[in-house]
Amino acid sequence: MHRHPAAAGRRRGHARHPGATGTLRERLAAHRANPECASCHDYLDPIGLGLENFDAIGAWRTIDEGQTIDASGLFPDGRSFDGAAEMAALVKADPNTPRCLSERMLIYALGRGLEDADEAHLDAITASFQSNGRTLESLIAAIVQSEPFRNRR
Repeated sequence: MHRHPAAAGRRRGHARHPGATGTLRERLAAHRANPECASCHDYLDPIGLGLENFDAIGAWRTIDEGQTIDASGLFPDGRSFDGAAEMAALVKADPNTPRCLSERMLIYALGRGLEDADEAHLDAITASFQSNGRTLESLIAAIVQSEPFRNRR
């Protein structure tokens, strides 16, 4: 897990610094030149840039600073994509996605990390999620019906 350097928590997003120029992709590349920032941003930016057609409030855009947006991205395992639709297709096709989503949602629902005793329940939640169409509704239903959720402390 990547840890933020102490100074990272003091910043609010990636607000434009006085004198910063270029597209977001260019500004992030300059940001990654700082070794403290690169420790996280070398990992995160290539993924997030696939969503670059969406602005800060989710509106679609094709131009950034007068240039056509390059929404190409790269997962840490080397799989590349161009834009949100290709990214989503890769995530959907990844066999690890159902378990990862089930695990993250269960952690959120329980308000705690998982313990060894939760593994069998996570397996059942993941199987239910997959066999019921991999919908958000089916995942939530499997979680709220699970023993760890019903008996959370």
